[in-house]
Amino acid sequence: MRIEDLTLVLRPRGGFQAADLGMGLVRANARVIWLAWLALVLPVALALNLAGWYLDMLWLAGLLLWWLKPVFERIPLYVISRAAFGEQVSVGQALRAQAGFGLGRLPAYLLWRRLGLARSLMMPVDMLEGGPPSLRRQRRHALLGEYGMAALVTWLMAHFELLLSVGIVALSGLMLPPDMLGDAARELWENIRSGDHTYRVLVMNLLALVAMTVIGPLYVGAGFGLYLDARTRREAWDIELGLRRLRQRLLALHRPLSAALLAFGLGLLLTASPLAQAQDTPADTAPVSKQVSDVDQPGPAKQAASATARSATDATTPASEQAFARAVTQAYAHPDFGQQRQRQERVVEQDPAATKPIQLPDLFAGLARVLSTLGGVVLWVLLGIALLAIVLTARRWLPWLGWQRAPQLALSQIEQQALGLPDTLPDGIADHAQRLWQQGRGRQAMALLYRGSVAALDRLGQQPLPAGATEAQCLRAARQLPEASQRELFSDTVRSWQQTAWAGQLPSEAGFAQLLQRLRQQPGWLT
Repeated sequence: MRIEDLTLVLRPRGGFQAADLGMGLVRANARVIWLAWLALVLPVALALNLAGWYLDMLWLAGLLLWWLKPVFERIPLYVISRAAFGEQVSVGQALRAQAGFGLGRLPAYLLWRRLGLARSLMMPVDMLEGGPPSLRRQRRHALLGEYGMAALVTWLMAHFELLLSVGIVALSGLMLPPDMLGDAARELWENIRSGDHTYRVLVMNLLALVAMTVIGPLYVGAGFGLYLDARTRREAWDIELGLRRLRQRLLALHRPLSAALLAFGLGLLLTASPLAQAQDTPADTAPVSKQVSDVDQPGPAKQAASATARSATDATTPASEQAFARAVTQAYAHPDFGQQRQRQERVVEQDPAATKPIQLPDLFAGLARVLSTLGGVVLWVLLGIALLAIVLTARRWLPWLGWQRAPQLALSQIEQQALGLPDTLPDGIADHAQRLWQQGRGRQAMALLYRGSVAALDRLGQQPLPAGATEAQCLRAARQLPEASQRELFSDTVRSWQQTAWAGQLPSEAGFAQLLQRLRQQPGWLT
């Protein structure tokens, strides 16, 4: 590829501007880059996760996928390196090129250079320039001036991947009603501390894959932009391109003038041809030739002198070289070239009395002590206010850490009092709930059915429910019920209660009657 084929405007740029130039190349070829990236990454990720699932080592699948990032980063590097020189690459061409593009230099980036902070800057040297190892080592050494900026780009992109993964998790929290955020957060914390980690690790691998797919090509583009900027600064690509464009403009400007001079010369030659032919005619020009011969014909002595002068001139230096030598001698004799400068430094000793430190008045020293004491008092006051705020708000944030003074029931005492429910379940739960419904107290009726179902789950389940069990915990415990009808009935009851409690949507008359009938028909449920 030739430098004049570059489609970019080359000039020395700052570090962030150069990185943005490379990321702009990635955005301009986004469709090809990300389609080729997904076509290569997704099968590898699927195979690694299936193998990790089979070996019960899903964490290893995520680690290997992260470690193989240099293999995938060759795709955006190949596409943008061609696009910078005006070559458009298709998805198929980009994928086929991976079979041989930089394959010999890839093991180094999977071993000792994998954790290099300047990987995005050094990959173009090895993958694009090639050459023997000694030459590549010299080229990498020449780019060490950009190492700090490349390391900063690596640090920023790693944090962008982490923030993107965490942001996706936080975005899922926006899908929950505000009243359920506390329970969801506690449930998430309990799942992290205990339970089956398989699905959780699988979700983490998926989040890492999404973040790597979004940020990876941009990281490669930023490094390629730094690489182009480094070569532009050291090899003056921008100046070379400017001179080449100037040469082309001058050639285009002088081409008509050259053609006119050539036509003028040809015209002179054509004009001189008849005169030469007339002089060569013997009959017509004999007297004239004789007359000229009589006047201009030199004698023998004069001819000998001319021959001696020509031989002496040929033996000496040509006149053009003599003129050049004289011009060089005059140039070196000019004051701008032959002038010598002398620099003298003189150290002047200062008077110790003049450098005596200035003594501040005692007033300023006292003021400094007052400000220092005042600052310390302010800091202690702020610390006390912070501790007081922590103590006063402890009841709000201590439950998030799993510290609770008293066990919570599935329905708190305050909510039971607000709903007008008794502390203990009545004997005829179904009949009592039907009377509440007929009295227009649908929320209380649904709460009673939910409490009765939770009590049935506690009796029939394989393990007793913990104190203060949430709805999610109850649903998880219901999976251990022996009969499928019991599991389905409890799930429908919880769903109806959640719609009533959180969404404020009571079931219809027919829906309530159908749910109540199913609860009555289930043996040993509402007793």
